[in-house]
Amino acid sequence: MACHENILPQGSPCSPVISNLIGHILDISLAKLAYESGCSYSRYCDDITFSTNKRAFPHKIAFTHDGQSYLPSKTLIKIIEKNGFIINLEKVRMSYFYSQQTVTGLTVNRRVNTPRLYRDTVRALVHNLCFKGNFEFHNSFKKDKINESNKLDSLQGMLNYIARIEHDYRESNPDFKNSYPNYNNLTKNEKVLRDYLLYRYFFNPNEITVFGEGKTDKSHLLHYLKFRNKKTNSLPISFNSWKNYSFNNFENNLFNVISGSGGTGDIKKLIKDYSKLCKGFHKSDMQNPLIILIDNDKGSKEIQTLIRNYKKLSNLPGSDDFYHIAYNMYVVFLPKINNQETDIESFYSKKIIDIEINGRFFEKSDQVVGNTSYPKSVFASRTVPQNHSLVDWSSFDQIFERIQLAVENFQSKRPQI
Repeated sequence: MACHENILPQGSPCSPVISNLIGHILDISLAKLAYESGCSYSRYCDDITFSTNKRAFPHKIAFTHDGQSYLPSKTLIKIIEKNGFIINLEKVRMSYFYSQQTVTGLTVNRRVNTPRLYRDTVRALVHNLCFKGNFEFHNSFKKDKINESNKLDSLQGMLNYIARIEHDYRESNPDFKNSYPNYNNLTKNEKVLRDYLLYRYFFNPNEITVFGEGKTDKSHLLHYLKFRNKKTNSLPISFNSWKNYSFNNFENNLFNVISGSGGTGDIKKLIKDYSKLCKGFHKSDMQNPLIILIDNDKGSKEIQTLIRNYKKLSNLPGSDDFYHIAYNMYVVFLPKINNQETDIESFYSKKIIDIEINGRFFEKSDQVVGNTSYPKSVFASRTVPQNHSLVDWSSFDQIFERIQLAVENFQSKRPQI
């Protein structure tokens, strides 16, 4: 099942599972040997490690003639060969507590961590990207499969690797478990990841980018682009260009170091700090605008107050089509309907809002009680697409028209090439 032309491919997602199935009996024998010798045993695929706090390493596992190089014991060799494997003697090594101890590419001296050289190199690459606009992989970081089209993804993979190791350490450490990530006191690694994410997805996105405030805003905007068609209504002039926009939600795990939970609190912090966080970033000639789409209700009052003070406005914002914050960032408030406050669900008719699912009604507050209601996520993923023909999609036109005006304002300020 896992082979191709009778060969087991390398790099398959199945590989760790298959290696664990094959190595299970081996693990039992080696774990028993380690226990009897006062050692700890671990394995990742075919990478086996024994460690101990004893002053002398147990001869039952490995021994040395000169105090420098170590060889596996006959007992260890016998167990491994009995399970159908052969030890690669060129890769056998001993590490002492006063030297850098690495297991499967991670240092394990005081805590599990990525090597310092690895972190420093990645940090330098991110700095070149953010402040010079480009970077290049060199030496051991340069791989044949990395090219101009995928090097940003490769760098992001390295950053995620560093972040995952740090996250796992914090999760296992009671002193840090409940404080990750700490948005007011990010670690050095978190700041590097934050700069990368800000530059790639906010300051210099590949496409015109729209971030919705709520968890389901993206779904509703994409529903509009999918179901708004000529058969039901005449199309706005800019409809085709909107299909090329990128739509996102703030609570995407990718943006944890920028926004922990979505909602007005984190967005307010981003709007307030955007100019400072992006100071000195390299500005591309092809920079695209970033649109933050905000509900126009009581919940957005803090953001409205922030923008009023920032823009020195006499009244709370919300009535204008857009508000330019800094660099490429624009805030667009949902248009009011009959001078009433609005969120994204306000643009659906009562007929859609009142649709039942298995006897349950849509609860806008997301405070689902018992078996009588269902949340916004179900409304966005089931109710709307299943009943799209009943929706008057033209009511959403005014949202996209505001977004379009913000885009045109940015493009009018950008140097023409």
